[in-house]
Amino acid sequence: MGYTPEQYRNSRERLEILNAFIQNGEDAKTIRDFAEAIVKDTGNEVNEILLKNTKADLNVLRGYLRGAILFQQKVEATIQMGEKKRQKLKELKESERGV
Repeated sequence: MGYTPEQYRNSRERLEILNAFIQNGEDAKTIRDFAEAIVKDTGNEVNEILLKNTKADLNVLRGYLRGAILFQQKVEATIQMGEKKRQKLKELKESERGV
C-alpha cells in the first residue's frame, strides 16, 4: 500500500470504496419505502394487540417495534452515508480538474 496522502486520495481503491458506499446508498433508497411500511405495520399490530389483550407482554411488543424502527434508521443512515460519499467523490473529481 504505502501511498502518499495525494496518491491515496486519487487511488483506485479509494474510488472503489467511495463508489461502493454510493451504490449502497442508492440501494437503500429502494428499501426506504419498505422500511417505513414495516414500522407502520408493526406499530398498527402492536396497537391492535394492546387493545385486545391487556395482559400482553409489553417488553416483547416494545422489542418488535424497536426492531422495526432500528431497521428503518439503518436504512436512512446508509442513504446518508451514500450521499456523504457522493459529495466526497465530487470534491475529489473537482480537485483533480483544478476547479
